[in-house]
Amino acid sequence: MMPSEQNMSAADEISGTGTIRYISLEGGFYGIAGDDGKKYLPLHLTQEFKADGLRVTFRPRVRTD
Repeated sequence: MMPSEQNMSAADEISGTGTIRYISLEGGFYGIAGDDGKKYLPLHLTQEFKADGLRVTFRPRVRTD
């Protein structure tokens, strides 16, 4: 468990739906365009999810560093 996870409460947990997008900036990367209008940068995205236009449901852990 990450140290920041120890301090998370149920109110801090978020989930959402969105679309995987490939961004061809600085060598390219994948992000999630959330249906809530927010943009998410997933770390360690597995190959099966690296598909531009793929609809996903996600439950991120927010990093503040």
